[in-house]
Amino acid sequence: MATTTSRSNNMQPQSSVKTGGFKVNNGESRTSVPPTQQQQSALNASGDSMNLLEIWRKPIIGELYIRAEYITYPVATSLVEFARLGDVPIRKSPLKVLDMCCGTGVVSSVIQKMMRERSLPGWDTDSVTLTCVDSSQAQLEVIQNKAIQEDWVANEVKQVDVMLPLESFRVTKCDGILATSTWHTEGWVADTRDAIDVSNLALPGQPPVSWPQSSLELTCLWGPGAWESPSFVKSIFRAVGFIDVEIDVVTK
Repeated sequence: MATTTSRSNNMQPQSSVKTGGFKVNNGESRTSVPPTQQQQSALNASGDSMNLLEIWRKPIIGELYIRAEYITYPVATSLVEFARLGDVPIRKSPLKVLDMCCGTGVVSSVIQKMMRERSLPGWDTDSVTLTCVDSSQAQLEVIQNKAIQEDWVANEVKQVDVMLPLESFRVTKCDGILATSTWHTEGWVADTRDAIDVSNLALPGQPPVSWPQSSLELTCLWGPGAWESPSFVKSIFRAVGFIDVEIDVVTK
């Protein structure tokens, strides 16, 4: 399985970021380019489909994601290592971590384990805060139980239902790091296609749809753009104002 992970340093103070524009290193102000009509239509279509299914609000979604952690946990480990959170001891200011779209908390779990195993100084409520946010209450309940079982510290769980891409830039502190991951290849798509008859997939209360025939057909549903391409991902981060963007394709 391969994923694309990226690490970005935001060197711009938060005050320089305003709605509709951003600052770049040389001080030049640029206005963000709105999506084309075609892009917006694709984005709305995928969003409408997910809202129609309301899968993220179903109680069973937490259990389903737990079953997938044998796949997502190794990837989360690579992401945390790539974000270089192990450099905490050399930081002069408190470390604040926001785990966005946290799901069942695999990234936060890796962070907690890393800090505990390395016994890094300052890993306490005074110098480190870890906030997990997601729109799925079922998944947040999994995190709350996991935090108790794994004895998490400095942790807060919040339910949020808004996702604005530009907010990733705004909430990142000056000299902060944004680390994210996206599927480079959904290797299970072809296997599922060949294993069962999914030519006419129908979910309860939903019209039948055709099963994606390739990884690319599936990932295109998440949103417009070639997110499986490292160069595309890098260009997107740079376009909104991030600098020192690093991309790494990992296989687990």
